Amino acid sequence: MQMDNQIRGLHPTVIAVQPPKPGQPGSNQSRYGSINMSYIPKVIGPGIILTCLFTYIMAISKHEEEPFPYCTITATASHFPQSVVFRLNMLFISGVTLFFWFVIYSWLNFISKKYQCGKVSAKLFQLAGLGSFFFAMAVATIDTGKMNQNLHTFVALTFFIIWIAAIPLITYKIYQFKVIYRSIVSPLSWNIKLFSVAAMIITCIVNVIKYLFPNALYFDPHIDTIEWFVTFSLAIWLFSFSYDWEVFYICMDGSKIALVDLDFFVKRHEQYANYHKNGNQNPTAVY
Repeated sequence: MQMDNQIRGLHPTVIAVQPPKPGQPGSNQSRYGSINMSYIPKVIGPGIILTCLFTYIMAISKHEEEPFPYCTITATASHFPQSVVFRLNMLFISGVTLFFWFVIYSWLNFISKKYQCGKVSAKLFQLAGLGSFFFAMAVATIDTGKMNQNLHTFVALTFFIIWIAAIPLITYKIYQFKVIYRSIVSPLSWNIKLFSVAAMIITCIVNVIKYLFPNALYFDPHIDTIEWFVTFSLAIWLFSFSYDWEVFYICMDGSKIALVDLDFFVKRHEQYANYHKNGNQNPTAVY
């Protein structure tokens, strides 16, 4: 028996089969579980912001750095002991962001197949995933006087450039889908995404002007806010997906993983009830 078209076509392919044998996916001897997708952006967004605020408070309270806007995130995170907390938290978050890009691609691919919104190219999300690697490298190379500063500057600029380029393009892809399927994102989530993208772009433009034409406008050379504005805008953009993914789940059954929505669980419950009604002991396997 084939599953509904809204499930078919995922990676891996999701199909329904007859009641499984013991040890097969869907049987009583296999583990079945799911995690709500909204947890992923709920970890990343607040995790980035709270970690940066912690290092800032520690550095200012010990008079290691000047107050905002005369300090950078990198500077506040370079001092012990907050440097340890910063590295541990941000390295973990960089790993979660790598998973995030895979999930957002799977989500858009799911929506595309379900509502015929158009094709989704994996290359953009692969590029964003590469940015996660440079993000981790940037975090790992933060240190005062013990690390090659040029290396840190290179990897930090690389991940900033990759994500600043990828995020507006992903937002535009969501807009294209939104024209066809308006409920793909909530109004609040969409406004947050637009605000975050606008903040990142404006910040970058202002800082490019500041760098190229330092005498064109009044710029205090001691003020350096690009890290703060871009990082916080990025974190808010990532967090906005928590509003869109509340009805989506990452399901695990045996050795297979797939992305599904609430309709899937309704169908699975119906299949489970039908098999028990007919005297079967196991529900239909769906992976």
